[in-house]
Amino acid sequence: SGSGRTYVMNIGVDLRLVNSRTLKVVDTVSYQKQVIGREIRAGVFEFFGNKVFDLGLGERSLEPIQLAVRSVIERGVFELMRDLHKLPRNTCGDVLGHSDAQMEDASAIRTGS
Repeated sequence: SGSGRTYVMNIGVDLRLVNSRTLKVVDTVSYQKQVIGREIRAGVFEFFGNKVFDLGLGERSLEPIQLAVRSVIERGVFELMRDLHKLPRNTCGDVLGHSDAQMEDASAIRTGS
């Protein structure tokens, strides 16, 4: 409802798990996440459902980007480790304290085995 502005950020990360003895790539994963904020009042945007940021405050405007980058890296590392240790699919969500829906926010592209 309303015609507020939106702020869109695209975050991507490529991770490689490398055997340090052989330098062979064991597994790789690429993740991307699109974060969309909606303006709730002049210059103030809401991201992630309930986190509000004033994008006119310089350094503070980087917080949504940092949160998105951290979540994508966290998701990728846990997935690499889960697969390395052959754990069940839902293990990452349990460990990170996220629901399955939250874990699917970042889209994965598996490129390794």
